[in-house]
Amino acid sequence: MAFSLHQQHGQVELKIMDDGIGFDVSTGLDSGGLGLKSMQERASELGANLHINSKPGKGTTIEVVLEVD
Repeated sequence: MAFSLHQQHGQVELKIMDDGIGFDVSTGLDSGGLGLKSMQERASELGANLHINSKPGKGTTIEVVLEVD
């Protein structure tokens, strides 16, 4: 697992990456679990954008971007 945190051009970007088993994002959001849905709700409450990229066998990247003044 790796992560990066950057601030530039009025944005803070947090990126978390792993090379694990990954998953199908489209079915992960509809799986009945609360993890991904909860992450999206919390990012939205902060006014941040959440991007989740994952594919079975290819790992996962989660990126949160927040506009700051």
